[in-house]
Amino acid sequence: MDGNRRFAKNNNIEKVEGHDSGLSTLLNFAEWCIALGISELTAYAFSIDNFNRTKEEVDGILGLIRTKFKKLYQEKEYFEKKGIKVVIVGKTDYFDQDIINIFAEVEEKTKNNKNLIINLCISYNSTEELNRVQERISEYEKEEGKESKELSNKKEKVMQKSNSKGIFERHLYCDRDI
Repeated sequence: MDGNRRFAKNNNIEKVEGHDSGLSTLLNFAEWCIALGISELTAYAFSIDNFNRTKEEVDGILGLIRTKFKKLYQEKEYFEKKGIKVVIVGKTDYFDQDIINIFAEVEEKTKNNKNLIINLCISYNSTEELNRVQERISEYEKEEGKESKELSNKKEKVMQKSNSKGIFERHLYCDRDI
């Protein structure tokens, strides 16, 4: 979702209005995907790097998350009617607890919808994800030296999974089969 600030500048509107317009465009695009039979859409909506923008702009974006997402899932006017499942991808612990709760509620309330999956990358960037994967692999390797029934069961499960999927892939944010 690049270009919201540029759109705002070109249309002489506030940056937050550009971001609001970007969200509306994403929702319209989701409807097009459904109409065309596309089953999955990934949107990079808010990079970790975006936290470096002005406080005013970041607060405006967070305000949009608080109001728009809450309205969309509370009224069931969009996700339910359209059959859209939302999956939040990223390091959500950068956000305030109320926003984390909104993300969790949106995911929970849309988890059984089947028409379209929207992977919404929020507080995400590839460098951070690669660092996260490396940390998880290191944790696993440290545990490997310990002997316990729980660890043996865990190792067995990992080995079973590794036949079809690499250890690296299993630690990505979006670790489900896609």
